Amino acid sequence: MALAAGDPSLLSAPLEVIVPEGAFSATFELVALLAGSTTLTASSGGADLVAQVEITDRPLVGLILSEVLYDTSGEDSGLEWVEIYNGTNQAVDLAGYSLGAGGTDYTYSKLQLAGTIQPGGCFVVGGPTSSALNFNPVLDQAQDFNPDIQNSGTTADGVALFAVPAAQITAARVPIDAVIYGTTNVSNLLDESGLPGNVDVGDAGLARSIERDADGWQVQSAPSPNVCGPF
Repeated sequence: MALAAGDPSLLSAPLEVIVPEGAFSATFELVALLAGSTTLTASSGGADLVAQVEITDRPLVGLILSEVLYDTSGEDSGLEWVEIYNGTNQAVDLAGYSLGAGGTDYTYSKLQLAGTIQPGGCFVVGGPTSSALNFNPVLDQAQDFNPDIQNSGTTADGVALFAVPAAQITAARVPIDAVIYGTTNVSNLLDESGLPGNVDVGDAGLARSIERDADGWQVQSAPSPNVCGPF
């Protein structure tokens, strides 16, 4: 089944969707680029079905962290992942961005990002293993966190997103976004304000993630990699 947005500047749709034999429906992802009114046309076997689509404006939230799985059942190495959401209206080249993680500061584990996130898109980095143990993420950047992201507890740990290459992350570098998890931020991990941040969420524990939604950060008992928001 072929898909076409009436106005591609407002709505991005896949070129086609495969409907399995014997099925009467299929799921696919649309990305709203700008507010406005347009159509989505589905074509199959010479017949067209046209749906009206209304896109309401939404605040731009920038490039943000949206979900982190840091403590899997058993050995964490090769299974951890971080999900990033592009809440801007343009594609973002990640060559100038990086992740940092730790408890004393964000220099304990640093990872250089690579690739592009489309507007409204999710980007998952980690692994490089994808399995039921880490909830089968589709990895946009398959790379091990080395050392592993810390598991927290009574002393808070954090993961931060930086708008500089990994080599430039220092203890004093201010992130553009951060999530601090655990009990008490005794190490004074910085958040995006440049000041020691409040703890955003408690320790997730085994085989659960911390996930961001419109109400802030929550412990998620059913991690959902590659699904961002709503924010």
